[in-house]
Amino acid sequence: MLNPSYSSPQALAVDVAAHLHSLHKSYAGALFRTAFVCEPDPRFLTGCLMFQEQRRDARGVHDYRSILFEEEWIEGQDEACTRLTRLILNGRSRAGDKSTR
Repeated sequence: MLNPSYSSPQALAVDVAAHLHSLHKSYAGALFRTAFVCEPDPRFLTGCLMFQEQRRDARGVHDYRSILFEEEWIEGQDEACTRLTRLILNGRSRAGDKSTR
């Protein structure tokens, strides 16, 4: 079970990775659902992450000018964990990255 209180975002990312590596079977990947407030710069608003045993189709990116929604499948448990760490530490995913907008 994950610790409900963390001293830093880094501690949360490390704990999630450790928990996933302690499982007897790896996940196929994870489905990320994120929302960003777009103005003045993209900022993380909310998100959901579901590790899955089988690949899932993602709905992609939907830009509503002030809000950006993204649903993305990340292949592989380690790759999904890396993406989660990036999101926790700096609030950016692929769609929330200025370089992709």
